[in-house]
Amino acid sequence: MPILLSDKKKLFIHYNIHTNKPSEIKDVDDLIPYLSDIFELDGDVTFEKFLNLLLLNSEKYNYVFNSYLINTNMEIIKNEFNSEIEYLDDDEINELEKIEYLLFKWSDIYVSDDELKGSSQIDENNFIFLNTEITLIGIGKDGSEYNIDATHINKLKKYKIKIDNNFKIIVTDRDSSNNIITANKNITVFDILSGLFFTLTFFGTTKEEKNKKINDIKKIQTNMIESLNKIMYDVELKSMLSKFKIKFNSEN
Repeated sequence: MPILLSDKKKLFIHYNIHTNKPSEIKDVDDLIPYLSDIFELDGDVTFEKFLNLLLLNSEKYNYVFNSYLINTNMEIIKNEFNSEIEYLDDDEINELEKIEYLLFKWSDIYVSDDELKGSSQIDENNFIFLNTEITLIGIGKDGSEYNIDATHINKLKKYKIKIDNNFKIIVTDRDSSNNIITANKNITVFDILSGLFFTLTFFGTTKEEKNKKINDIKKIQTNMIESLNKIMYDVELKSMLSKFKIKFNSEN
């Protein structure tokens, strides 16, 4: 059933997005009973209000979402949420200033034409995919997207949060003129919470952990690029030597 969470911690049960009328209104301090329900947020729910609601039942979320809380728990998240970071890099300040709100959205999907045809499809633009996950990102005033995985949680408090159930399916073996399909899929409370916890904890929960993981990823990327460049160099060198050998043999 559709439910809507208001900024007053009111839960609108059987919420109808067309009439804005619920069948029931409840005070809410726990979202666990509604994990399978389609989830909506009103326009005034901030990240601070949403996370404070979750922190009321930390132990429950630790248990249910253990696999999404990567090497951490709700108590550690709470500590970061309530602690002021001592400094921010210039790049971090610039990005935070550009963000207008936070958005829960499905990750885009890359599939082959055969995989697309074999998927469950409700209608032309509504697909049931098991291979997409919710992510939380920052959206700028110009519509630009910003990753917030490595952002200190305390610095996200003021932003309002929204939900978008649209996503793109990129068909990798089609011509670029018709390889993108806009689709949509309902978002449940479980989708939102699993995406939130994974985003907040993927890079760790302290600045040192975040920086270490980011640097590790950068090293991996650099090593991959260097390896690819070496492979390309070796291939080009072998190709040149082969051409030289053919030319040398033909002249003799």
